[in-house]
Amino acid sequence: MNRRSLLRSALVGSVAALSGCSSLSRDSPQTASTTSNPPPDTPQPEIEWREELITDDQYRLTITVQLDQADEVVVETVGGGTITTLTTNGEHIVAGSETNHGPLTLGTSVNAILPDTPVDRMIGTYSVGSQIQPTIPLHLNGLTGGTHPPQDVQGAHSRTYTQTVGNQTTRLSLTVPKALYQYYQRRMRVGDYGAYVSDTNDDEYITRLAEQFKTFRDRNNLSDREMIDHVTGFVQQLQYTRDEPATGYNEYPKFPTETLVDQGGDCEDTCILLSSILERTASGPTGV
Repeated sequence: MNRRSLLRSALVGSVAALSGCSSLSRDSPQTASTTSNPPPDTPQPEIEWREELITDDQYRLTITVQLDQADEVVVETVGGGTITTLTTNGEHIVAGSETNHGPLTLGTSVNAILPDTPVDRMIGTYSVGSQIQPTIPLHLNGLTGGTHPPQDVQGAHSRTYTQTVGNQTTRLSLTVPKALYQYYQRRMRVGDYGAYVSDTNDDEYITRLAEQFKTFRDRNNLSDREMIDHVTGFVQQLQYTRDEPATGYNEYPKFPTETLVDQGGDCEDTCILLSSILERTASGPTGV
């Protein structure tokens, strides 16, 4: 088996390993969710969410509510204030060009709250864009609506990694602009893990890391199989971190740059990173 075939085989294997990772859960930032059971004798309103795509990333949001003896349900955006207050059963257009609030932007998080029971209780949360995809792929559309890293963020994250596989030790270094890291932190999370591997905004930095592995391979006369084991060992030795404590979500797949800057992640994060590195080491120094 030639070098390209061997490395491509390893790449396919690492992608296949992603099937053992959980998919995006209902508590991920892209989907709607509801909260835990309320205290006894508390009204239990029921709500349903429905969205309509108006333009590329603008949505109309409709809520159908059954108040169940509650006086009102408050609908608000996370960090953005109240959209409206629902006081009657039935279907209500809460955001759109025909409302006082106007339409909602892709990625906006919306909460439905039962106030003063005796404390405010969230009865539902929704992320705009989780029912109807925009006209451009979700993985190209950040939460801010931008498709490129910001130009006004200065500075960089510098990281050094040391890892040993067998009797071989590698010391690697990487500097990632803070603008790029911030950009990925704001990106929409999707269930298609290939979108994380194929994203091109971090190509320069993943390639730099891959080149360090290839240089180490050539200097130490490693076989292709040994080099694959070495890259696999690198991602396996990154710190394991569970999504929920770190991000607040049950499942929150990271882009490779996020995992490298954070120096850790969980199952799907390291598999995505491994696939990304192997994809860039699938050709030798001469491209064979």
